[in-house]
Amino acid sequence: MDRYTELSVELVLKNGRIVTPEGVFPGGVAINEGKIVVVAGDPNLPVGDRTIDVEGKHILPGVVDPHTHPGKRDFATDIMNESSVATIGGTTTMGAIIKSSRMGSGWSNDPPKQVSYKETFPAAKKAVEDGALIDIFYNFAIATDEQALEIPFYAKEYGVTSYKFYLGYMGGNRITRRRGLGLFASRLGIPDGFDDGTIYLGFESIGKLGPPCMAHIHAENTFIARIFFKRILKEGRGDMAGWSAISPGWLEAIHIRNYAYLAKMTGAPLYVVHINSAEGVDQVLKARADGTEIYAEANPQHLWIDETQDPPGMYGKLTPPIRDRANNDKLVSALRDGGIFCMGTDHVPSMPDDNVGPGFVTEDMEVYRGAGGIGMQTHLPSMLSEGVNKGRLSLERTVEVCCKNSAWAAGLYPKKGALIAGADGDVVVVDMKLTKKVTQETIQSKFNAFFRERELTGWPVMTILRGNIVFEDGQITGKPGTGKYLPRKLGSQLYPVS
Repeated sequence: MDRYTELSVELVLKNGRIVTPEGVFPGGVAINEGKIVVVAGDPNLPVGDRTIDVEGKHILPGVVDPHTHPGKRDFATDIMNESSVATIGGTTTMGAIIKSSRMGSGWSNDPPKQVSYKETFPAAKKAVEDGALIDIFYNFAIATDEQALEIPFYAKEYGVTSYKFYLGYMGGNRITRRRGLGLFASRLGIPDGFDDGTIYLGFESIGKLGPPCMAHIHAENTFIARIFFKRILKEGRGDMAGWSAISPGWLEAIHIRNYAYLAKMTGAPLYVVHINSAEGVDQVLKARADGTEIYAEANPQHLWIDETQDPPGMYGKLTPPIRDRANNDKLVSALRDGGIFCMGTDHVPSMPDDNVGPGFVTEDMEVYRGAGGIGMQTHLPSMLSEGVNKGRLSLERTVEVCCKNSAWAAGLYPKKGALIAGADGDVVVVDMKLTKKVTQETIQSKFNAFFRERELTGWPVMTILRGNIVFEDGQITGKPGTGKYLPRKLGSQLYPVS
């Protein structure tokens, strides 16, 4: 008799197909006290207080989404609502990129105060402890010298090891006004902007701290984009290609090239969020060949939606923009071959009216008509539908980029993103043949969705967080407070498991 069969555990999933980056094999998973204790073939699984026959469906690690944006409205409400609907798409860990200036009652055009995170973190942590349905880690946006210099404190005291620099809006309201976007930087939470000195201080702090600390960048040179904005406005362009032409891919590449060099000089690992251009991918590969530690994250909307399609039409006015199919194919190839390291979503709870204006570009854009949408519910389904089921990505590689690598970059692997003994009991059961249309009903949200009105094939039917079933058969079953705040640990890129 196998030694594991003598165990008695709280939950067993059997008769499944286990998916890891190394392969797919028949069997199941046993979870006890929130941890995975056994991953094995069915004959070697222990007895469970509850045993679920998944009837041949695929069993994946819980999805780790490193790129979300709660705080467009009341911060605590966003944490509760968005962590809830995330379970529909199999997301069990959410990386929330937050700004000290946008952790209150929501966005407005009034210039917010960019204060130290020492003032705002306690309330942000409480929001997770009181209301989250999945586990959450924080990524602090750095916009002042004070915040950059306090990074060592944030890392040691709060366990925050990822820091984002909004290069696209480093000019604050000054540049967004000139681009015709009104007070968008105020709404974003960066009214005053910052300069390369702030970035240098931040990179320097991150480099000195060592792993798992990383500098994240939004790469998009909007100082040049304002010139294209005026030209597109003059031409009267109102198409998706016109929106993309305002911020061409080489503006992403400029920032990647420049700040990869600064990252190399300061020893700060560099993480490029939402890479969206072939030119950007080329610069990542060049920087890597030059010895820079650099990682690129892609988002499903930039892989599977192109500028000719409707939907999304006006709903596809994203920042950074959707591009043409040839560009998207380059991104998919880079994801498949390792040039792109992991996946995220850039999930922003935006109402359709936030994105849809009288035209793609208007001279009096006091509200930026093109920001983002929600993606956690459709993250894994879009990857399975457009990637795996259409033969563009293997299932193993999909698990690697959506689970393992995103957890590793966050300093949480193998606690998260792995089906191994000792890891958290975060599991997703997927029906690869289940087809659903993305509607307000299926994603349980009225917010603008990246894949609205599309049929996707391959959906979770069960999501489990640390042994707790939080989504099952189309219903969210988790309760607020099930999720935990996740502090990272300095000293190693890997998170130790028991």
